[in-house]
Amino acid sequence: MIYIGIALIMVCLATYFDLKNRVIPREITLGGLGLGLALRFLDSGIHSNPLSFVTVLFSVLTTFVLVYFLWRIGVLAGGDAKLLTALAAYLPVFPSSTFHIFYRLSFVPIIYNGIMAFTPFLLVYSFVLGDGFRKLTRIAQKAIGLSFLSFSSFSFFSWPLSIIVFLVLSYLPYKALIFLVPAILAGLRFGFGGLIYQFLLFFLLSSFYELTVGSISLFVKTKKVNELKEGDVLYDVVIDCKIVKRDLFNIIKAITQGIAPLSRGLSKGEIAKLKKCGIDTVRIQQSFPFTPVILAGFIICVTFGDLIYLLLNSYF
Repeated sequence: MIYIGIALIMVCLATYFDLKNRVIPREITLGGLGLGLALRFLDSGIHSNPLSFVTVLFSVLTTFVLVYFLWRIGVLAGGDAKLLTALAAYLPVFPSSTFHIFYRLSFVPIIYNGIMAFTPFLLVYSFVLGDGFRKLTRIAQKAIGLSFLSFSSFSFFSWPLSIIVFLVLSYLPYKALIFLVPAILAGLRFGFGGLIYQFLLFFLLSSFYELTVGSISLFVKTKKVNELKEGDVLYDVVIDCKIVKRDLFNIIKAITQGIAPLSRGLSKGEIAKLKKCGIDTVRIQQSFPFTPVILAGFIICVTFGDLIYLLLNSYF
């Protein structure tokens, strides 16, 4: 409880400064990480259990590698990535009755628990801005396809094989209705409660992505290249002086062969390159504070646990 209490204070402070100044001080993230590792090291020495510190250190390093990748492709801001890494030093690394963690990566349930809590507010906001029905329809279509494919895979196959099947099927067009058949059969065999739950899960996750950084983002505006400033976060993906489709493959390719939408923002050299390419306007990602999502996810994890883990156990 001491570790969780310190982590809660750290997240609350990070959220306060993020909302106030749009910057998370390094004293909170890096200082919190150092304090957490020091306490874990001292705790392992007192209890003569060095393996516990090694386990925490492994969790921190693994979290760092993954959030660094998310930062590099522009999904997370640098402060958010450092905060999640620091949290890995405090949170439990073994499943318990109140806090369930997949693969000992504590930031994973924190993120999607927070996303599920915040997405309904984003959906309401999209309706207030107008054109909400069109956005909702597009998101629901994707969620229906993913939920049917996922449910049938996880119901009929083992976990490793189901992941492979899901990845393969998810790249196929949703108009291939033949893949609805195994989902319906799985529903008749295992009950439709799990199917409904997975639809809601994918709908919320898809909604959050699409409404924040996806193709129908609420936080994107068009800006002339001549008006760009250093630090502006590019939304478009530029390869060979052309704006290409925004997807994971092109973003990774643009990191080395073009101009990628990275959370660090545009450099002076990249702005000059855009001008040289003759591009008149680009889309800019407006700032979206992610720390409230982390805070909400953290509170849900501590209070209820890993929602996906708990709900999946209820159906499978």
